[in-house]
Amino acid sequence: GRLPTTKDLGTTVVEPDSYGRGSQARNNDGTYGLQREMQRLWSDRDPQPSSSQSAGSRGGEISMMDLQADAEDQLRPFCWDVRHHDASRSLAIMRAGSLSASDVRSICEAYGPIETFRSDFAERGVFFVSYYDMRCAQYAAMELQSRLQKLGPSTERVLVQFCVPLNSSSQNDESLVVLMDVPPAMSIENLASMLSSYGAVRSLKSMGGNYGGNSFVVEYHDVQDSRQAVLELESTQQFGPNVSVEVGARNPSDRKRGRELLALIGRWRHGVGGGTSPR
Repeated sequence: GRLPTTKDLGTTVVEPDSYGRGSQARNNDGTYGLQREMQRLWSDRDPQPSSSQSAGSRGGEISMMDLQADAEDQLRPFCWDVRHHDASRSLAIMRAGSLSASDVRSICEAYGPIETFRSDFAERGVFFVSYYDMRCAQYAAMELQSRLQKLGPSTERVLVQFCVPLNSSSQNDESLVVLMDVPPAMSIENLASMLSSYGAVRSLKSMGGNYGGNSFVVEYHDVQDSRQAVLELESTQQFGPNVSVEVGARNPSDRKRGRELLALIGRWRHGVGGGTSPR
């Protein structure tokens, strides 16, 4: 059959909601001298919040709502709408600070085997989940948001988007298998049939050939299938001893975005960057 083509990624920008904050705290005229002095010292350090400030910002602290909005804003360059034509095996779950990691993981696992699940930044309302199979990620992308929304308060609108995989800074893309110097007598139809014995093939593309044979790149829906294909093809030499089998290389632009995402979450992890309360 004809091979699928891909296009550039798109980005959907969703503006975070803004929330107000409660009124000024009441004074207690009956406080003892020490308590009154402590209140005065506190007031000198940081004035009492007004109604225009967000709750929890007293003393330089940042509220959960502010942390979530800040995290969502910083993740925008790495996420895109689930209705976009180009899918990812990884999803970012945002605005989910009120949900427990165990509940989120349990629901994510209902859509298929999970390769990675990161709850390191739950205090920012962010969870990362990656599936072995692209089709599982696509299914989860369409269903997760409504299911997770039912677990939290109605005022917290959970957001699920496709995300740059956390391992995309690595040189190799394990979903891709490169075959070089395949004998010219092997048709692409026969090649596709043989390769599909390891698992569902997402795409098969010809890279042209030379005097030694033709080269192809195959992508599997499931990363586990592509790993097994590499192991067996290297061992059995089904296409002959001169055929080279390798794991596919990742696009340099994808690696760059992966490094930038890791740099962002590294700043989160070590308390550097916007939205972090001083310690």
